[in-house]
Amino acid sequence: HPPAKPLTARSGGLIGIFDGVWFTIDGERYICLILLLRPIKDTRARVRGLCLRKGDESEANWRSALRHTVTAGELARLRAIVADGSHGLALSRHYGWEYQRCHFHLLKDLQLIAGTRSGPTQHVRQRALTLVRRTLNTLDERTADRLKRQLARLIARPDCPKTVRKKVGGFLKHFSKFRTCYQYPALRLPHTSNSAECVGRFIRERLGVMRGLGTVQSLRYWLDILLRQRTTVRCSPKLPTKF
Repeated sequence: HPPAKPLTARSGGLIGIFDGVWFTIDGERYICLILLLRPIKDTRARVRGLCLRKGDESEANWRSALRHTVTAGELARLRAIVADGSHGLALSRHYGWEYQRCHFHLLKDLQLIAGTRSGPTQHVRQRALTLVRRTLNTLDERTADRLKRQLARLIARPDCPKTVRKKVGGFLKHFSKFRTCYQYPALRLPHTSNSAECVGRFIRERLGVMRGLGTVQSLRYWLDILLRQRTTVRCSPKLPTKF
């Protein structure tokens, strides 16, 4: 199968949307790294690679996938990435990209922590979720800073559960990375990596029909086929900008 065509200089500046899908073959873990590139002015991202690597979603595996998938010209035009976790932060520092951390992953984890069960800490858990959601959705930086201080006071309370303190503390530590889409509106960044996750669901659905694959070689082959079937995916910015 011929490789996907690279984005040309005519596409202008680019952003990347990265995510991963896990597989287990013969008792060993493999990660399929999903690399999407989208011209800043566009609303559709191109699936540039589905790279299978042994191990976890590490910086080394991501850098290897970038070397084997993205051209030097595309790397030179990348301005920002949308991802989740420490690997995205490491990549952005290494290449000098702006980094937008995924809102969806954070809210999903907090919703699980908040839950619906009653108890002495339920109001604290629900309050943390409400404040984080408001912080992620506000465009005004002064309002965001005020909510940030409220969150800091909340997790300092002696009755704050450790799970809430850890998750919200991580959010406050990387606060600015969750607001990159507001701080750099000209990049027209999405606030989640959902477009890459859509590709991941597509992979799961197709491979689920075959009830799994027995070898790494067969999985690589089918990923190559699926890459040609799903070439683009919708990727809308959080803040639409007129050009």
